Formats: sequence, structure tokens, C-alpha cells
Amino acid sequence: MNEIRRDYPGLRLFLYGRSVGSGIAVKTAVDNKVDGVILETPYTSLYEMAKLRFSWFPQVLLKYSMPSVQWIQNVEAPILVVHGDHDQVIPAEMGYKLSQKSNRSTYVLIPGGDHNNLSEFDAYWEAVLSVLK
Repeated sequence: MNEIRRDYPGLRLFLYGRSVGSGIAVKTAVDNKVDGVILETPYTSLYEMAKLRFSWFPQVLLKYSMPSVQWIQNVEAPILVVHGDHDQVIPAEMGYKLSQKSNRSTYVLIPGGDHNNLSEFDAYWEAVLSVLK
């Protein structure tokens, strides 16, 4: 990101992370100056996801916990968290919990949205475009 800032001064930079990629986006936003972060169907941590989905899995074997719920507190840019209320992969409650850990975040719940169809809703695009303006 430093090279982008150097080569394109004045360029606005936004990070987008979806599902598993949301943790990487949060960590990148902590470590770099960005103008905004968009998180679509994010999780609180991979540890919590593993515990939710695979209760039989020994958590000690999870090498990277990706604690977005801790990292997000250190993001200095505006954050948009978008989730569908019918997401059966990552519960919308995780996105809400994540958004509550930062006073820079806005949480948008898409009625009828699931894990893979949020871009089909006008409310999704309204939220995303409001961040990019």
C-alpha cells in the first residue's frame, strides 16, 4: 500500500473483504492508512467460526485465529459491515458483533440476503456507494 500511495498521491484507497477475506481486510486496515473498509458477510474470528461450525474440531489446531473482533478496534477509517439476515454460512450476529467493536462502523442488515447474494439488493449498493462517496 505504501507503493500505491507513493505512486498515486491523492488516490483514495478502500479495502473490501468478503467472508473469509474480511479478516485480512481488517488486519490490512489496521496496518495501513486507508480511506474506508467494506466488510461483506464478515466473521468475528476464525476461532469462533470453527467453534460454531465444527464443535468437534480441536481448537488448538487452528493456527491462525484471525481475531477481527479485536483488530477492528484499531481501524482508523470508516467501516461498513454488510450482512444478510438469511446468511447460513456466517451468522448475521457475527457481523453485528464485529461492527459494535468500533465506533467508526456502520452495520447494514439486508432483509432476505444470504451469504452469496447481497449484491442483488438495492440496499447493498446504496450502502456501498455511500461509503465510496
